[in-house]
Amino acid sequence: SSPQTRYGISSFVYRARRPFDTDRWNAFVEALKSDRRSAVDGKLGPPELALSGLLRAKGTCWLSSQPLHEHSWSFAGADATLRSVNPWWSALSGQHLMWRAAYPGMQAIYERVRDECWDKEGPWGDRRQELVFIGGPGMTEEEMTARLNACLLSDKEMEAFTEEYTGKMAPFEMNFDGVSISMG
Repeated sequence: SSPQTRYGISSFVYRARRPFDTDRWNAFVEALKSDRRSAVDGKLGPPELALSGLLRAKGTCWLSSQPLHEHSWSFAGADATLRSVNPWWSALSGQHLMWRAAYPGMQAIYERVRDECWDKEGPWGDRRQELVFIGGPGMTEEEMTARLNACLLSDKEMEAFTEEYTGKMAPFEMNFDGVSISMG
């Protein structure tokens, strides 16, 4: 049988169209790290123990503390990494969009994002949560989704957020192959 069947490995993609409250998100990540450390107690142990719970996660985050920038999140073992990357495409001024799309290969990426990731119903464009979770028998999609949903801005918080950030553009900056350009 496959390792997925033998060890009960499963995966799911979490998607949402509102930002995570940064403090709640950070508490969630710290809880994941703590859960993982206590599950393996510093040792891999037998596969049933080593492969229980959340094993790996990664994807795109939208955080309330830096809402104009996409964040890349990765979780493996008991380690997590969060990186601020380029501004969201939808947070770019027309000139900034023109410059960014002119970089080799970026026009195709922009078109793919417009086709596959753009919010057709709201004002947020490509801003979103899109995270892949891979885990063993101790991880359930329902529990993980509930924990993630608790990190999202509440309706009241979203109202204030919308008032503050609708139409706000990111500063002119770009990051390509480790080179950062910032103006403004």
